[in-house]
Formats: sequence, C-alpha cells, structure tokens
Amino acid sequence: LGEVELESGMYNQIRLILGDNNTVVVDGETFNLTTPSAQQSGYKLNVNAEIEEDQVYDLVIDFDASQSITVTGNGKYILKPVLRTVSVEEQASISGNVLPIEAEPFVYAIAGEDTVGTQPDDNGDFRLIGLEEGTYNVWFNPTNESYADSLVEGIELEDGEQYEFEESIQLVDTTAIIQ
Repeated sequence: LGEVELESGMYNQIRLILGDNNTVVVDGETFNLTTPSAQQSGYKLNVNAEIEEDQVYDLVIDFDASQSITVTGNGKYILKPVLRTVSVEEQASISGNVLPIEAEPFVYAIAGEDTVGTQPDDNGDFRLIGLEEGTYNVWFNPTNESYADSLVEGIELEDGEQYEFEESIQLVDTTAIIQ
C-alpha cells in the first residue's frame, strides 16, 4: 500500500481509511459496497511493532476477500474487511511450484480453522507467508475443472521456518485418465 518513514518507538495499531468507491462483481453485475464506519473512522489493525531508527520493516496486510463481503437480506452487499497484519521477519512460510500452469490453481495452507491462500505466478511459483508455528495441510485447488485437487498433509512448521517443496507439485489432468 505504501512506504513511510516512522520515528523510533512502539507502534500498537495502524488505521486504514477506506475510500467510498468500493464495488463487487457478481455474475457480471456490479454492486456498490457499503462500508459501515470504516470510511469515516477507519479500520484499526493491531501491529505491536517496536520500530528502531534506520531499519526497514516489512508489514504484510492479509485481506481475506472471501470473508469480507456479506450479503444483506435485501440483496445489498457490505464490506466488513477481514484483515490481519503479518511481520514477515517473524513468521514461517511455505513455497514451491505447482504445474501445469493451465490448471490455474489456488494454493491454501490450512491449520485447524485458519486458512492462508495465494495464486501462483506465471511460472507456477507460489509462497504462503505469515504462517504461525503449527502443522499445515496444503491444498492445491485448480480453477480449471479438467484438473483434480491435490492435498499435501502434515507439514510441520516452527517459528520463522521457510519450508520449500523440493519438487514441483504436478496436478492430474482428469480428462487424460482412461476410463
């Protein structure tokens, strides 16, 4: 979202002020999103970061779009942002490569009820960041219906661990399977 120079000290929260031009497209139709209070008072995020002089800090704001938009009973849409902040230096990650590109998968790291997702780049490379210590299942969910889902279970991460798949994950083309 940006870059800013801060004075040294402890920062507990940041505040995002949302604009008023928010929309969602459903089945090709565009709907306005209302954002209760976030346009006036902003949306507060806890960061709890000790900032030191002459240091660069990366802070990721993870926006969960699938949980942030709700439909009201009268068919209107409301934006209630579901966000979390992640200090990249302190968190674990899972990265790798998923092929074929044509499968156009989403990649999810799942630990209990917590899910972090991403889409691979044009080469099939992905990186799931901001993961807490724990055991994760990684689900590869193709958007191209010709390919089957794949699940890798039981990846155990410690604080700050950078796990990388040794080989590319190959998704199976179900149309090529002989019946």
